[in-house]
Amino acid sequence: MAKRCQENDAEIRKMILDAAERIGEEQGIDKITARRISNSIGYSTGVIYYHFQNKQEIMDLLSRNRNNDINETIQKSIDRNGTLRENSLRVMECIYQLVASNRNTDVRLLMESSCDPEQGSPWMELTRYILNIAVEKGEIPSEETENIAFCLCSFFVGYGLMLSKNWPQDKTAAERQAGHIADDLLHGFLQH
Repeated sequence: MAKRCQENDAEIRKMILDAAERIGEEQGIDKITARRISNSIGYSTGVIYYHFQNKQEIMDLLSRNRNNDINETIQKSIDRNGTLRENSLRVMECIYQLVASNRNTDVRLLMESSCDPEQGSPWMELTRYILNIAVEKGEIPSEETENIAFCLCSFFVGYGLMLSKNWPQDKTAAERQAGHIADDLLHGFLQH
């Protein structure tokens, strides 16, 4: 009997998260409320608060899950033989695709995990992965990695937020813009 209840709890939690994500995609994250979620799944708001402490816990889980999915997708695009510039542009291309495919989703939800090295951010992990490749290739010294990681991570997150607020003209123009930004940012790192 207890196992059945646990399975139901897990199913209900998943239903709540799926409904919240659907509402965010269709209406924007500011429209995710306990009332809308409960209407969507056919349960009372009390059920939602039984499974989650508050709306922020739901939002945090959505953000973490989405960031992990994004990180995995982007990591697959990284070329172990690529330069720091090439891999940075691959990340930026993935961010562009992310924003393009999620125009109704507030990208802050998708990218809001910080670049704080202590927080275990998927974006920081991705950035370190790219930088480790650059260190192996001799593009940057290993002792500079943490400083560069914070700057590059902040840049990726900022780039995504910028795209979400100022949707670029066309893909070619966005790629050209990304190339200029990456060149300016990476120029200082690669000078050492």
